Amino acid sequence: MKRARAIVLLLTALSSSLATALPRPCAAQEPAPSSKEAAKEAEVHFRRGVELYKQGDSAGAIVEFHRAYELSPNYRVLYNVGQTYYQLQRYADAMKALRSFLSGGGSAIPAAKRAQVEADIRMLEAHVADVEVRVNADGAQIAVDDEAVGVSPLHDPVLVSIGRRKVSAVKGAQRVERFLDVATGDHASVVLELPPETPPPPPVVVPPPPPPTPPPTVNPIQPPPPPPEASSGGGSTIKWVLWGATGAFAVGTAVTGILTLTAQSNLSAQLNTFPGNSDQIDQTRNQGRALGLVTDGLIAATAVAGGLALWVTLTNHSSSAPKVDVRVGAGTVQLQGRFQ
Repeated sequence: MKRARAIVLLLTALSSSLATALPRPCAAQEPAPSSKEAAKEAEVHFRRGVELYKQGDSAGAIVEFHRAYELSPNYRVLYNVGQTYYQLQRYADAMKALRSFLSGGGSAIPAAKRAQVEADIRMLEAHVADVEVRVNADGAQIAVDDEAVGVSPLHDPVLVSIGRRKVSAVKGAQRVERFLDVATGDHASVVLELPPETPPPPPVVVPPPPPPTPPPTVNPIQPPPPPPEASSGGGSTIKWVLWGATGAFAVGTAVTGILTLTAQSNLSAQLNTFPGNSDQIDQTRNQGRALGLVTDGLIAATAVAGGLALWVTLTNHSSSAPKVDVRVGAGTVQLQGRFQ
């Protein structure tokens, strides 16, 4: 208790001298305006830190001292930082700050002051320990009690205060933490196993569209056989033959008409298919044309045969019944007839 009170009195006495010992512009080289402003702002934060420390607000004081050191680094501020960390019982941080104070000040620190700080460091050694931290992945952020201490792999042990400590590692979305109890002078070690990263989902593969269905093969329409010749006395036979031919031509016309429409539909589908097959398009177009010619011929044959059948039926002249020969070719219909 006496030792802590002596440190507090020493810190209070030194704070006043440190407030006036912040970096000042040298006469030989005038600093830039930004450096002047930083030095002034650093002095404001330093004085605020001293006031908070005197009021017992060590947590607020350490923030102000750190801000002053960031704005205008001066090894003298590190002494106040170390003493404030000691009051917060953050012994490892206090030891680091006092060691930095000695190394930063070097020969500029009086011998008596150096001896006193070295004695403080030996006292702090009874409150710290070393922890070796190993992580199964490089590049992980390592922290002790949520204070960053480095990135894996760490080549040197981490100085920590004695007691129960939380050691954590974070890499991306993966995080792991361990708690361990360390005593004075311990050389502990902890291994942090980060879980494996979840692989991204496989890309969605869209199957290519199926190839176009080839048009159905159209068998050429065979013309119906010519009706048998009617005998001289077969007026009724001629009538039925003509009506039969008319029906056959009508059926043929319907079939070829359907096939023609199918060919036209297939042609339209092939023309709308990218990139298309020119050979299939030409083949389908030719089939449609041929079927259209046959359909036109059958329509004409149906009309002629139907007209003759109707005439024979209405006149019913058996002796003068016409003899009709019907011949159907590709795109043509030939009718030959005579009256007996």
